[in-house]
Amino acid sequence: MKWIEVIRLRSEPARETDAAEWLKYAVREFEGREHLLSATVLSRVGVTGDISVHLEWEFDSIPVKGSDTGLEIAHALGSFGLLDHSVWAERLYEGAQTTAGGERGKRPDWKRGGRSQKA
Repeated sequence: MKWIEVIRLRSEPARETDAAEWLKYAVREFEGREHLLSATVLSRVGVTGDISVHLEWEFDSIPVKGSDTGLEIAHALGSFGLLDHSVWAERLYEGAQTTAGGERGKRPDWKRGGRSQKA
């Protein structure tokens, strides 16, 4: 099962460069960790000091508090500012099906109170 871990940092604008440099180093260090598919560092457009790290994983158990790697990153980033660390997984709701191409078999009809209809 694929899932994503998101670590958001809100730092003082003056500390953003230091945090970004540390993250570039960390992402290189964590490359190749078992089950880690990708690691992406993003900066918020128009808001200096906001950075997020998105770790994409693939394995069956999803740790509610995050992976060991994510916890390491969050612990280190804590010295740069305020953090939000969360885990996200795709959830297929009743009536929704994934086809071999990754597309849903049904989509919500928002005009009719969210009831599904064929795509």
